[in-house]
Amino acid sequence: MSIDQAAGGTGDPVASPQGWTFWADNATPPYAPIGQVACTAFTCTWALSGFGAAEAVIPVAQGAMGRLDNIGVPRLLTPGSGFKRNRTYTYLQGQSRGDLLEQLTQVTGGPEFRSEYSLDTNGRPVCALHIAYPRVGSSTSGLALVVPGGAVTFTSTWTSEQMRTRTFSVGDLPPNSPGTATKPSVLVVQTQAGVPEIDHVDDWPGVTDTSTLTERANTFAAVYAQPAFNVSAAVPVNAPPLGSYGIGDDVAVSLADPLVPTGYATLGRLIGATADAAAGTVEWNVAITTPPPGKPSLTRALRSSERHLKNIMHQNLGTPPGGTGP
Repeated sequence: MSIDQAAGGTGDPVASPQGWTFWADNATPPYAPIGQVACTAFTCTWALSGFGAAEAVIPVAQGAMGRLDNIGVPRLLTPGSGFKRNRTYTYLQGQSRGDLLEQLTQVTGGPEFRSEYSLDTNGRPVCALHIAYPRVGSSTSGLALVVPGGAVTFTSTWTSEQMRTRTFSVGDLPPNSPGTATKPSVLVVQTQAGVPEIDHVDDWPGVTDTSTLTERANTFAAVYAQPAFNVSAAVPVNAPPLGSYGIGDDVAVSLADPLVPTGYATLGRLIGATADAAAGTVEWNVAITTPPPGKPSLTRALRSSERHLKNIMHQNLGTPPGGTGP
């Protein structure tokens, strides 16, 4: 894509108010270059003796730019036996294919997807979207997260903030609904021996289909019937070798911690990773009890930052002073 600054900033029907004109000059064969495109947002930075950055938000319309293949992201499909689901969508509901795919992954027995990166025959990086059913990633990867030993730092978290015995799922109204209409709702009750009644409400904006709402309620009621156990650890990029694992792969977890004197060994799933090239580490997020994927929220981000800060403070504590004798 080439970006030209238009003089005056007016007169071009698709130029942004700042006076920029955007062109999509290249396309992945067999698609042809699109040419001039509209842009809803654009930001960029310049730096002396440094690297700048730019970000453009371009609306993707059906047709010319509707498929990932056209922007150089091929789709890899690994279908299974499948499970048929019926969906009803209202006119102008405004859901993209990506939104629909995320909805299917948020129910029990739904598909999974991940981005995969490799090098082509010319040594250029290639990104692909891998969609698989019933799961993506290897269950026999042989990877192991060993603490202490393999990880630089780690944080283990038991959380029961979403544990419940009664699940209320509330959907959304279709566009142009009358003012007297009520949002669809689903109640799932799963009593547990020795556990008091715990109510939890899940709000699903944009979900108007009752069958989708029912499947999500059943999924969350089953997954969050017990506390979730997650492990976040920073591991060197060369242990295991970079590129030998991917999101969704199974990971053997072996923990030895003063809080767990007998140790803890189990099998988890790698559900997130963040690389730090300067530090030479990759932060893994391993879920022992795998929750359904959900959109990131500010609350979860703040809690994760707080746990990370506490772990840093803990790692940098000095030797405590000695006590006084009798």
